[in-house]
Amino acid sequence: SSPADARMRPSLLIVSDVHLCRLRPGMIAGGQRELARFLDHHATHRDGERPWRLVCNGDLFDFDHQAVGMARRGREEASLELLAEVSAEFPEVLAALARFPRG
Repeated sequence: SSPADARMRPSLLIVSDVHLCRLRPGMIAGGQRELARFLDHHATHRDGERPWRLVCNGDLFDFDHQAVGMARRGREEASLELLAEVSAEFPEVLAALARFPRG
């Protein structure tokens, strides 16, 4: 491969364990909202000439803590309802994910 090919190969931007979830009374939001700023920054600041490739390495969403146990996680409809609630709780994060360039 040529040096030009190497410059165009994406750099990896890896995020993990964000745990976007429905906030319950007494829960404190961590850095979930910081993820939107982080993604927007990297979307507009390349690694030299190389684009970023975003890798979500597990636990972006966290529905399991909403259930008493793994066997009681609920049906697909319940997960979709939780996703809608999480989307409403963290709209800036979902919007930043949608805006992130595909490279």
